[in-house]
Amino acid sequence: MSKGGANSVKGIHATLILTLAWGLAPVPLAAQPIATKPAELPGFGSRFDAFQFLWANPLSNDRTVTLRSLDDFRHRQPNESSAWTLLLLGNGPSLLELGIDASTFVRDGGSLLVATDRSMTLSLGSPPSLSIVAGPIRASLDSSSYQGRPSCPLVTEFRRPHALLTDIQQIALNLPGFFARNGSKEWGISYLPVASNVVPNARAWLTAGELDRGRFVASADQPVFSNEMIQEADNVRLADNTVRWLLETK
Repeated sequence: MSKGGANSVKGIHATLILTLAWGLAPVPLAAQPIATKPAELPGFGSRFDAFQFLWANPLSNDRTVTLRSLDDFRHRQPNESSAWTLLLLGNGPSLLELGIDASTFVRDGGSLLVATDRSMTLSLGSPPSLSIVAGPIRASLDSSSYQGRPSCPLVTEFRRPHALLTDIQQIALNLPGFFARNGSKEWGISYLPVASNVVPNARAWLTAGELDRGRFVASADQPVFSNEMIQEADNVRLADNTVRWLLETK
């Protein structure tokens, strides 16, 4: 499919670019329809096969997703951002290091997912930027850990209603980071348990919002979308809600 083809019929195609998989360097992907069998789809890496499957299944009969390369994304026309969903997973280069202006992309109608527990700043213009503080955060009480594992804080605190949290009661994380208070006051929707090391007060680990015509989701924990954790607690529901919400405007 040509670059224009993914944007030729508004609302019919969402375009997906995967820049990182579990900290690996960006992998150029040929433009191709997503296969129904996850094993046939390259790029996500074996640790994200399950999350890949959620993207591989269109939300309705009139919406498809096509993989494109980082070079394709960089050479898109200014009015094509609304056809793109950009995923940044893992601990590799940040958007800034990749030369991507997150604020402009989202405000022009793009959808963005960033999931990493490394220290980084996501510049979204106004309100303040989102800054991830690296963990690892561990639960210090059995009541705030998943299945008694201190490395897996159990999240049950949701500060405001949001589509990402539909039908969710608990989320299991794995040594996450957290967001500094500045941007998270505006965008935080889920918070770490208070009874955890390093963080004396509840801090957001998940943020989401809308800026002009686009949407973004930022998570200070990437394992929540990995094969190892996606079927724990209500994690798979969070992953599915994330896919649906980011593609909803396409």
